[in-house]
Amino acid sequence: MSDFFNIAGMIEYMNRLKDFVDNTILLRKEKLNNLCECCQEKEIEVEWRPVDFCDEFYEDDVKKYKININFFCESCYNILLEREEIVPGEFTIFYKEKKEEI
Repeated sequence: MSDFFNIAGMIEYMNRLKDFVDNTILLRKEKLNNLCECCQEKEIEVEWRPVDFCDEFYEDDVKKYKININFFCESCYNILLEREEIVPGEFTIFYKEKKEEI
């Protein structure tokens, strides 16, 4: 069943979902100390999101979300792709390289 019946309701719903995803990402990265969850040595360079990275479900009549996002350095991400343990996600995000300060 939909939470919105008009444009304003749809926008409010999407903003709540975006805020939830953004907060989940920040908390998860903090928990990982901003390190790749595979090698745990290099900084996170890739947010891997499978096509169905956000699932909405009800538990005890309360709407909940399950967010499936993993964080890798680029080399671990490429190894996992080569091994076919993951497939490129439609919503995967690659962080831009940091510029070195002079």
